[in-house]
Amino acid sequence: MSLLGPKTYKRLKTTYEIVNKLPETERITAIVLMFIPVVLSVVDNGVLWDLRPSISDYAYMCQSYWFGSLLALAGSLFIFNGAQHIKSQRFKSKLQEQQHLTKQQVSAMHNDFDNPDRLGKGYNIIFGIALFFVIYLDYKTYELPHYAAALIFYCGCIVVMVFGARQHLKRLGKVLGILTALALIMHYLLNYILDGNNPYTLLMAEWIGLIFIGVYFIKDSLCYAPILNTKDDA
Repeated sequence: MSLLGPKTYKRLKTTYEIVNKLPETERITAIVLMFIPVVLSVVDNGVLWDLRPSISDYAYMCQSYWFGSLLALAGSLFIFNGAQHIKSQRFKSKLQEQQHLTKQQVSAMHNDFDNPDRLGKGYNIIFGIALFFVIYLDYKTYELPHYAAALIFYCGCIVVMVFGARQHLKRLGKVLGILTALALIMHYLLNYILDGNNPYTLLMAEWIGLIFIGVYFIKDSLCYAPILNTKDDA
């Protein structure tokens, strides 16, 4: 039996079992992100290859509620994911203070509940809020705030991939983060060189970036072992 005591252990187990479900929402979030351009293009004109210049431009299609609902879904998933991480982290910290756990018990807690780094993803709330700002601040009316929100989302994801990846995902995170940054930079660089006659549209750059971000999130979630060591459940 765990050194934490049966009651304390049971409370921690209940909370961490919730956190064990978070990788599933991370995968759903990633899939939603990767397929947003596909769904929007098909709804807009019935085909995949006739794309608008950017994802944000789909806010002006006839069925614009698709644009809003898809980004709101992705944003909500990010916010939910981040909020659950924060809730679990606060619960663990509060429990440590209330129970006056010894160093030996704190060590036991980390042995009983693997992957404590999984609880540090509260930044997902910021990404989710940024996506909501992308919806509400259309780029034609609120150009600077709109692109600032989009920049927060993409740059935030890039920073997480490059600098926030767990040890065995550091190389993949750096590669995908750099490729995401290059996909976006290349659009603006070609736009400048070709004086606006750029076949590599912002939508293409955004879509490639979303694919890289989605691949990282899926890979990250698949690498998690269960937080709870079931050998001490009895």
